[in-house]
Amino acid sequence: MTQVTPSELIVARHGEFWLLRKPAGLLSQPSEVERSSLLTLVEDHLGLKLHLYSRLDRPVSGLIVASGRIKKVELPIIQKTYVAITTKASDHEGTIHGYISRDGQKRRALYTDRQSPGFRQCELTYRVVGSLERYDIVAITLDQGRFHQIRVQMASVGRVIKGDVKYGARRGYRDRSIDLHSAQVQFADGTSFTTLAEREGELWRLADTYIGQL
Repeated sequence: MTQVTPSELIVARHGEFWLLRKPAGLLSQPSEVERSSLLTLVEDHLGLKLHLYSRLDRPVSGLIVASGRIKKVELPIIQKTYVAITTKASDHEGTIHGYISRDGQKRRALYTDRQSPGFRQCELTYRVVGSLERYDIVAITLDQGRFHQIRVQMASVGRVIKGDVKYGARRGYRDRSIDLHSAQVQFADGTSFTTLAEREGELWRLADTYIGQL
């Protein structure tokens, strides 16, 4: 994980909401065995308690929304845009409908394209925005996120996220990160916030060019 100062984790403030940037490898919030997290670092820096409205898996980087309000209020976000580096497939765009559940013991998502007891409906839209020889850069939009939704749904159409061995990648990274980045959130008032991935490699340099144009 790239070392950053707490102030670098804060992207912007929008009304009562804070836009935070999580590096890959850092927890969104503390666990039972590890206190160090995006939430604790920013709370200690600001000297106030925050409520997270979204979370990212540890291997994922990008934007997270938080609020300083004690009571949770409705989050006025109408769209989230992610960027992923995936294996190639024949379709260059599409919408994936399905149903998802969580296997708590194995900490992975269970996925089906048919309605089943205990499964919740999920949907995302994707579009290829760049390519190199072996991988595509894919923009993904969704209104809300289920547990490991992007990872399992993209794998279901043959677009495995690079480094994501849990859902079919042949090789992982030494730091256990995966090539998925939460790039932009758009609020209902039309305001949007974007953060570059700033990760190593030619694919991510190309991806950041796309993100910079959002």
